[in-house]
Amino acid sequence: MAGQSGRHEVLRKLLTDLRKKQSVTQSELASRLKKQQSFVSKYEIGERNIDVIEFIEILVALNLDPVETLKLVQEKAFSTRSF
Repeated sequence: MAGQSGRHEVLRKLLTDLRKKQSVTQSELASRLKKQQSFVSKYEIGERNIDVIEFIEILVALNLDPVETLKLVQEKAFSTRSF
């Protein structure tokens, strides 16, 4: 079972994969978010965590449904209930 850091890794990998699947660069996503490219880089490599508002903003910038994406995170990171 994944620990908290493992669950963060699932989230980071999913967000990175979704961005790359759309052929969107970190710089392009950062521009859509009105942030520096380093913002995207840091959460993708795990130097910083994102909060729920940033999660929604990222997905909206990628034209994805935050609720459906959260379901994917739940399926991948919480496949065994631990709470």
